[in-house]
Amino acid sequence: MVPWLYRVAWNLAQTERLANRRRRSRERHAAAGEAVQDDPLERLIADEVLTSLLRLDNPLREVVTARIWGGLTFDEIGKLCGTSGATALRRYRDALEQLHRILSVPCTTTNP
Repeated sequence: MVPWLYRVAWNLAQTERLANRRRRSRERHAAAGEAVQDDPLERLIADEVLTSLLRLDNPLREVVTARIWGGLTFDEIGKLCGTSGATALRRYRDALEQLHRILSVPCTTTNP
């Protein structure tokens, strides 16, 4: 009984340690993303992506945000949004398709 209890406690401690490491890594990555925006070109691209993301319907935008910036699984997103994981995945794919259409519009310039 004691070895089993020790192993359970050790597994819980390892799970907590890994979760904390992943959280700190995500936080560092998010903070580094803000520092990268010093480059004007990257800032323009980020602004264009954000503007395009804001054009999506709220359920699609919510799934993309939770998946990319939150790092959540589709099952976790489904629980968060009150849907199934399959619905969250479908919304994510729909959102990516819409973003692709929005961002793939060729630049129209006129040459004098």
